[in-house]
Amino acid sequence: MCARRKCGVQWSGGGSWCARVTETFLQLELAKEMNHTNSALTVYVTKAMASMADAPKGRKQLQQVIKDLEVLAASEDALVKKHALIAIERITWKP
Repeated sequence: MCARRKCGVQWSGGGSWCARVTETFLQLELAKEMNHTNSALTVYVTKAMASMADAPKGRKQLQQVIKDLEVLAASEDALVKKHALIAIERITWKP
């Protein structure tokens, strides 16, 4: 469980950090267990990913989470959907 907040998010091992984070929020979304707290965390993480994607190295690293972000982009939560779409747009952008 997330130590700083009692949000119910449990981090699993393996892979890169961004894959683990999106996997966690993806599981919550698919199980329809998204609440205000973990929805807000999902928004913050997708915003951070969008910012990281502005750098070529960041875009390359984030390619592996596009499928997870596409699922989040279909979320019922409007803010999660909006920021997942922005992150996808920035990650897939070609100079």
